[in-house]
Amino acid sequence: MMQNDENVVKASASAAENDDHSEKISTEKRTASRWIEEDEKIPETPKKKSPYIQIPVIIAICIFAASLLAFFAYKYIFIAEPEGITWTWHSDDEDVDWYFEFKDNNIFKADFGSFEITTNYLKDKNDSSVNKLTFADASLYGQNIGCIFLGTEIDYTISGNRLAGDQKMTLTYPDDEEETEFVLEQTKEKTSPLDLPEDFKEDEKLTGEWVNVFSTDSATQTYIFNDDGSMELTVKYQLDQGHYFEIRRNCTYTVDKNEINITWVNKDPVVHHAEYTIKNGTLIIDGAYFTRKGSVATPDEAKK
Repeated sequence: MMQNDENVVKASASAAENDDHSEKISTEKRTASRWIEEDEKIPETPKKKSPYIQIPVIIAICIFAASLLAFFAYKYIFIAEPEGITWTWHSDDEDVDWYFEFKDNNIFKADFGSFEITTNYLKDKNDSSVNKLTFADASLYGQNIGCIFLGTEIDYTISGNRLAGDQKMTLTYPDDEEETEFVLEQTKEKTSPLDLPEDFKEDEKLTGEWVNVFSTDSATQTYIFNDDGSMELTVKYQLDQGHYFEIRRNCTYTVDKNEINITWVNKDPVVHHAEYTIKNGTLIIDGAYFTRKGSVATPDEAKK
């Protein structure tokens, strides 16, 4: 009986040893497998950083740049409209050079000598095959600014390269049976034909803006005397539908006591000599009466 029990114990011990050995082998296998798996892991691909400028933004910038180039190409190379530059035309009859500009808000400006004439212009785009202009309104029909006849329809065409500075603008009048063409040429802005007087002595009582006492809302005459010897003589007529017609004579002047010498340029320089007095806030010059801008005085009051 004891021998059997001993055999049973030995068998149990042997079985236990076998179990421990099996568990040890199993553990070693798991450990080895873990290391193998870790060694064989594929490194993760690093995430790509987003570019600083996203693709849609790049596309938008390219579109904007292309639009900008197209705009400048149109404005400075292929444009066939009168705005944006200065045009010149020589009058053989007057032997003077005229300068024309088409500005914002349908404002037209013409210069010759030291004179500036400003009025309105309109474009007619109803017929795409013909470019048409009208200056001022019908009330000024028959009057002209150089080769620009007011209140009548004008056809125009523009040729040449603006960037190269060789554009030409040809004007014709549909009602002209002789079909005369007036050719305006692209030019640089004109310079002033007047030089300020040296050692100018100011009359502070004269300096400032004066308005003719007979001025109205529809017709205004003003003198502006500046403290540097420059001055402006302006007549402005208010027309229908917000249009206007203005003639400005840019001048220089000198004063000595109550005497004034005014210089302007037509074809050649012209010097106008006059006497002036300032009495009770009224400027009297060349027989005309002026009060300072902003003050109110009737003609009778001004003459007192």
